[in-house]
Amino acid sequence: MRLIDRVRTGKYHVHPDVLKYLPHLQDKKETLEALSETVPINIQNVADWGGSVWCQRFQSDASYLGYAHLGTLRPSFELTWFEWQHPNGVSCAVWAGADGPNWELLFIEEHGNGAVVTHNWSIDLQSEPLMFKVPTIFTEQDTRLVEVVSIVVLLAQSLMLCKNVQIIEQTKPEAVIKKFRRKHGGLSPSKYRTVVIKPMQEVVRKAAGVSGLGFQKMMHIVRGHFKDYSPERPLFGKVSGRFFVHSHVRGDSRIGVKPA
Repeated sequence: MRLIDRVRTGKYHVHPDVLKYLPHLQDKKETLEALSETVPINIQNVADWGGSVWCQRFQSDASYLGYAHLGTLRPSFELTWFEWQHPNGVSCAVWAGADGPNWELLFIEEHGNGAVVTHNWSIDLQSEPLMFKVPTIFTEQDTRLVEVVSIVVLLAQSLMLCKNVQIIEQTKPEAVIKKFRRKHGGLSPSKYRTVVIKPMQEVVRKAAGVSGLGFQKMMHIVRGHFKDYSPERPLFGKVSGRFFVHSHVRGDSRIGVKPA
């Protein structure tokens, strides 16, 4: 069972530190109603690829996290549930709610057959660098968890704003839906969506209908990055918007190889 459905069926508890600031989470009926208005997103592919890569980049650059890394950020939905699995197989999620310029975040983790809400914090998406606000004093371990989780979720949200990224709804077999309803008093399982990144090469081909453009350089690795094309300076004079470009090898090895 997905983590969101464990919470929807009442199989969760809230850490006392979180409950101190968000006592309404005790009301499971109210929580179910809020989750019915929430869009669940499976970001496993983003976490698998981008989590470690972007965390390492952020640390190695020794710079703040902000527009230079992620571009302009805004929530795609008023309420979003981002879910993925840790490398150790434990499911986790961030429940994010838009509140003006702030993103209010809850971290939920698998616990036995249920779930536990362990941390809450907020991020000012309009600040530069991004400003993290925590309601209580975090330990070094808590701070590290919040930083890593935030990078994964912010990366996923930034990708969701790109024109070459689709959010595709995953369908469940009717038999699975009926079984879930019988077991949980008519409640249907959540409908998940998945972030799917279309290769930039496909966008270029469709927009320009040409290949082989560019200038010769030594072979080198280009890190994954966001690229903005304004209406004043569109891609090939046709396409504007934000796109995500995967890490890729570029250049001609006959000219030379540039160290990574």
